[in-house]
Amino acid sequence: MQNFNSISLGRICKQKRPELFNQIALQVPEVNSFWVGGGELVQVLNAPNIKVTGWLPRKEALAIAKGANIFILCSYGEAIAMSLLENMFIKKLCLVSNTIGNQSVIKNGVNGFLCNSVDDYVNHIKDAVIKFPTQLINKAYDDVINIYNTNTMAEKYVQFYNYLIKK
Repeated sequence: MQNFNSISLGRICKQKRPELFNQIALQVPEVNSFWVGGGELVQVLNAPNIKVTGWLPRKEALAIAKGANIFILCSYGEAIAMSLLENMFIKKLCLVSNTIGNQSVIKNGVNGFLCNSVDDYVNHIKDAVIKFPTQLINKAYDDVINIYNTNTMAEKYVQFYNYLIKK
């Protein structure tokens, strides 16, 4: 696949593990990698195939995301990351760190991949370059539409708070 692209976004800080993103990029030099955002650890993103865009207006950041094939989230931990849901919605293959917040959304091998190591990320990227897992991104999109939409989430919160009130 020509012009295969990956993207990550957010503040370039320890919590987001930019060094891991850089290690991944170094092992797949044929993939153009983008980090949308900025921060104190920007110098860590020094692989020749990484472009750091700095902070961009939302519309420009989404345009870059739409041009990517893969969304990578290497964080030490997340709540439910809005960037993850957005990338599921725009049908990107999501490779995320195997942490509690990400585990709440990504079911490994069903709607994306939970990764424990550089090798996990790299192997999934290499596999996707050979045969893109469209069924996973379609399942991820369906999950956002059916589970993580505002109406469903609001109803879940109402049920949760009603349960607490009745205790």
